[in-house]
Amino acid sequence: MSNPMPFLATMTGASAGMFSIVAGFLVSRFVGLDSEQQANERDLNELEEELATIRQRAAKTTAAWVRLEAELIFEMENVLDAVCEGNIDVDTLRRRCPTPLSDEQLLEVAHDVHQHYLKAFDTLHTVIHAIPNIAEAEVDQLEDLKDWDEVRAAAKGIPAEPEWPDVWEHALGRVVDELIEAAERRKREAQEREREIREREKAMQRAIFGRSFPDFTVPSLQIPATIPMPSAPLLRGQPSQERAQRRIDLSNARATAERQIEDAEAEIQRIQRHSVVVPIKELVRGLLVLLTLGVLGVVNPLLLMSQGPEEYTPTIESLRWTFLFAFLLLVIYLASFAGRLWRKVSKLTGHAGSSTQKEASP
Repeated sequence: MSNPMPFLATMTGASAGMFSIVAGFLVSRFVGLDSEQQANERDLNELEEELATIRQRAAKTTAAWVRLEAELIFEMENVLDAVCEGNIDVDTLRRRCPTPLSDEQLLEVAHDVHQHYLKAFDTLHTVIHAIPNIAEAEVDQLEDLKDWDEVRAAAKGIPAEPEWPDVWEHALGRVVDELIEAAERRKREAQEREREIREREKAMQRAIFGRSFPDFTVPSLQIPATIPMPSAPLLRGQPSQERAQRRIDLSNARATAERQIEDAEAEIQRIQRHSVVVPIKELVRGLLVLLTLGVLGVVNPLLLMSQGPEEYTPTIESLRWTFLFAFLLLVIYLASFAGRLWRKVSKLTGHAGSSTQKEASP
């Protein structure tokens, strides 16, 4: 029989060629997937950074909007009175002054204002009562202490720019009102003592002279301890045009930031949903084809060639069928991949065609 070496060399060369084809295909396939995955991760990281920036900007805008709405709420004297007294109830506050703030935001602001009021009241109580002879001051003198700007500029221990100036001014009014009530109470008590002294004098005159002399003193004016105030909401100052425009700008900025956050989150979800997934089944099939070609078409012939055969043996004859099996396996693998690729292209083409028809239809 003829020398089998040319046959073994041809089989080895052909198998090595098919092996290199499959190996190159797999390498190019998965290198492309890796590049696409890296591009997606890069886009995803950029979107997440952009989303974090948008959220920070939205948080600052929302905080400014909440602060502005809160300032408008607490310009209502009855609302500020209720919160400073600790009456922090959402329904009550909304009845007194409707607001676009949520219940959570309204409660948070109300608690913050109440805590600032307690701090301001304690501070101003200490500052005002430290004034010499303040306990003996007259009502007119005490009324002058209600000037918040003068007290803030003259007294020590008061923040130059408090976070809630209206709350500090309200607390100052409460402290001074307490002193005024005490002064009016002292004045009434003094008038009562004076009246009792006059009554005793009259009684002594009647006992000594049989009658009392006329009282030529001018009766003092009785001032009520408290003056009833109207229960209707009192607004210390109408919102200026600049504040109204700022309110509109902040509302528009909040809406824009919310839309940007929604768009960024939707894009992140889209990228995550269409992220590259390594096709494990395709990788396993390709490796099996490579292993079959390598063992049956390259390794076995090389081992037989190393033995230097001079004639065909049953083992060498069987290599024809193993080579044919490896070749058919390669064809099936490439055909299955081509079929999957064709189905994907057809699906995309079908979607594009239906979209074009919808756009063309009236």
